[in-house]
Amino acid sequence: MNKLLLIIGILCSFNSYSQKANRFSLNPWENVNGYRFGAGFKESLELEASYLITSYPQNDPGFGGMIMRVQYIGAGLEYLRIGNMNVFGTKLSYENIFAFFSGQIASDFLFTNDSTQVRIMPKIGLSVFGYITLYYGWNLNLIKQSELQPQGHNVSLQINILN
Repeated sequence: MNKLLLIIGILCSFNSYSQKANRFSLNPWENVNGYRFGAGFKESLELEASYLITSYPQNDPGFGGMIMRVQYIGAGLEYLRIGNMNVFGTKLSYENIFAFFSGQIASDFLFTNDSTQVRIMPKIGLSVFGYITLYYGWNLNLIKQSELQPQGHNVSLQINILN
């Protein structure tokens, strides 16, 4: 299992620098920004809307972009429905997609009229070229004595709309 994780880590750390000089220049943060909309449900409803800056290339990377690494940094708002509580929040996230596999780490500040919560949420998923991603994630709630305790696991679908 450790060898498999090591191999996946090595593959995800490679950048796409195999293009010939002056044919295709991959600027890591070209001006391709966009929006993310997501919905998740397991024990409670989660909705997300974020603004993204991306490393998605403006030019054709060749081979149909099948083996392409794309990074997203997002900032946005969240709405959760936990039991009968309406919960609002802010979200910062970093996402890395390599071919069809995706990983995301996010930090959320959630609040209601009565309580607050800070959580870290790592996710792994399958992606269709970074446009649609199905994630499975874990909630790590940092304020243990808070009344606001979102569920421990989440399944979500995210759609990225790029300019």
